[in-house]
Amino acid sequence: VWQKEREDFEQLDKVTPTGTLAAHNHAAAKRAKRGLILNAAKHFWPRLIATSLAWVANDFAFYGNKLFQSTFIALLYPGATQYVQMQWTVLNNAIALTGYWAAAALVDRPWWGRQRMQTSGFVMMFILFLICGVAYPTLTASATGLHAFQALYFLSSFFNQFGPNCTTWLVAAEVYPTDVRATFQVGF
Repeated sequence: VWQKEREDFEQLDKVTPTGTLAAHNHAAAKRAKRGLILNAAKHFWPRLIATSLAWVANDFAFYGNKLFQSTFIALLYPGATQYVQMQWTVLNNAIALTGYWAAAALVDRPWWGRQRMQTSGFVMMFILFLICGVAYPTLTASATGLHAFQALYFLSSFFNQFGPNCTTWLVAAEVYPTDVRATFQVGF
């Protein structure tokens, strides 16, 4: 990773010298930053698109899952007290935390790695959400179906933390040189 970052930085530095960013002239510093952004977009656009799309897909799954958690638990247990609903929420969060711990244990293993982890997490969430959507009438028709629905929901929380929610941050931080990360972090 560090060797690739150094090569990327040297390539960018040939086009836009970073010394101009420290210039006292505000206009020159602004032009240099704009040049850095344009050159970074020119050289890193495939990475930018890939990391942005992964981030958006993860946000869609994560926030959709978590924002409607209380609605989902109310569907499963309509007469449950607020205390019982909170217990199910804590259980779901514990399962998600287990997924995050599994990700932390496997993310740097050469035989698993970030790409495989992110891909498997997205694929498993897709399969789980597809099952929930296609089998929704069956899953909500009986108590056994509702328990299966709950298991699918909890597994989606596990795989979200195990895959994309862990790797989206790591990959975006590793595929760009430091000066590009610092420039894009504060925005365009």
